[in-house]
Amino acid sequence: FAKDKKLACIASNVERKYASLLFKKGRAALDTLSPLIRSQMADNYFKLDTTLSQYIAVREMFPSKGKGMVEAQAFKDATMAKFILKSLQKNEVVLHFNGAFHSDYYQGILWYIQQEKPQINAMTISTVSQKNIDKLDAENLGKADFIICVPESMTKTH
Repeated sequence: FAKDKKLACIASNVERKYASLLFKKGRAALDTLSPLIRSQMADNYFKLDTTLSQYIAVREMFPSKGKGMVEAQAFKDATMAKFILKSLQKNEVVLHFNGAFHSDYYQGILWYIQQEKPQINAMTISTVSQKNIDKLDAENLGKADFIICVPESMTKTH
């Protein structure tokens, strides 16, 4: 589709092995990578706001992995933001597909974009599963601009 419509299709996430390297050995380990590889990811001095609820949730989901897991998640978010911002220099509109965790509550990727370019307008879509899909549960309010609510019984593919 993108090729037929002459639309740019840009990879934005850091390779898993480099997020894993940061998780296991810390940010300094990224300094051992070649300049070419480093150019394909966020700077290893990216900001990290550990008070964001999504990063708090990561820390709570993986208490034994704590700081490293949060930093790896943020590294992915910062890298995706870097390439979205780079793409926005050439395009007026960017459609970015990512897992909900990377943009729910306007955090993750969007937080990094707003740190760099607060004037950018962004909209998000998220999917939630609930027992009753007729009314959004309070816990899901504010997750995104558009929320697709599906029944809990729906097949999950992740």
